[in-house]
Amino acid sequence: MHCSRRTFITTASITLAAAIMFRRGTRTSSRNAAEGVASAGPAAGRLSVADTLARSSTPAARPELAQQLREHYSDVCECWKTEQQLPIVYDSGYNITLLGLEKLHPFDSCKFSKVVAGLQTAGVIAGISQLVQPLPASLTALQSVHSQTYLQQLHSSSLKVAQVTELSPLALLPHSLVQRKVLQPMRLHVGGTVLAAALAVAHGWAVNVGGGMHHAHREDGSGWCPYADITLAVQRIR
Repeated sequence: MHCSRRTFITTASITLAAAIMFRRGTRTSSRNAAEGVASAGPAAGRLSVADTLARSSTPAARPELAQQLREHYSDVCECWKTEQQLPIVYDSGYNITLLGLEKLHPFDSCKFSKVVAGLQTAGVIAGISQLVQPLPASLTALQSVHSQTYLQQLHSSSLKVAQVTELSPLALLPHSLVQRKVLQPMRLHVGGTVLAAALAVAHGWAVNVGGGMHHAHREDGSGWCPYADITLAVQRIR
């Protein structure tokens, strides 16, 4: 399964407006794209962001693939995108909170809910029901992009998770807690990226509000990136 040149997927939530501009055949900076989301009202002679999204999301760009994609990606999506939904992937489980320790890290682990709230305020979406919910990536799926040794370390040691996320206090917590509050949400992000890739093939564009863990590789992770979600998404879409 190959992506055409018209297929566009992003895991960087702030570039939603850039995706819209891309489809209009224009170029814009990330700053201007962000401002486009913030001021989503219609300009003279131009469609609003919400209208552009609605027009570009239905019908599916490649409807002949719909059933094939549903079957192939059932492990990361319990309910496939409906006609009322946009190809934007999000789950409230993306947001990580752990006794306030997450605030010690420069990365805002709860920014994803803020992005969705911003989209609602801007009129891009009417509510969260318009977004597609992913399922967490399975251990079997992760084994295709990570070594068994690395996954065993990550899933059995709070110290290893602390090293990968660069949040030292995690090393002092029970691993069962770290697994539930940190790694499980991270696997949900991975499932979201994989699902967004499939939606991009079907609809010409898609956005995962989370994901984009570009520091992870086969033998290790770093910089708050335990799993190579982008690599897995590309591998699956091929």
